[in-house]
Amino acid sequence: MNKILGIIALGLCLGSFAHAQGKRAPKSFARSYGMAGCGLGTYVFQENNQMQILAATTNGTFGSQTFGITTGTSNCETGPNVAVAEKLDQFLVVNSSQVAEDLSRGNGEALKTVTGILGCKADQALNQELKAHFSDIFVSHDMRVDEISDSFVSVVKSNAVLKSACLAVI
Repeated sequence: MNKILGIIALGLCLGSFAHAQGKRAPKSFARSYGMAGCGLGTYVFQENNQMQILAATTNGTFGSQTFGITTGTSNCETGPNVAVAEKLDQFLVVNSSQVAEDLSRGNGEALKTVTGILGCKADQALNQELKAHFSDIFVSHDMRVDEISDSFVSVVKSNAVLKSACLAVI
């Protein structure tokens, strides 16, 4: 019985720590969790791509991801930009190299799909504006899918032309 109470107390303490840490303001749009999702594991295993399996295991073991999603704590963010970024993640898992190629040219079917997910009006000038930010979106060759998605959203949010044309990003 004491062990159960101790585990519950530890969970509550860690949950309140996670909630307090989750209040920091982001500098630009970026989800504060890796591919393992939000939860306690995002605090224990920060900024380490190889440790995402342990972060996911921690989230599942302690139930912190479910709790965080329900209560909006433990880095479990919601909102339209997160939803857009998650849709981009799903598309980019399979199509990131084609998106990079299309973005470098400023046209193509993969880029058209990305702009559709971002809620952008179909416009060649818009594609050229995105092309001008290629190096801001694809910062390195070994970026994770969620980093690419977050970069797309950040570029759209910070550019007046793109922001006015892409209505899914706020």
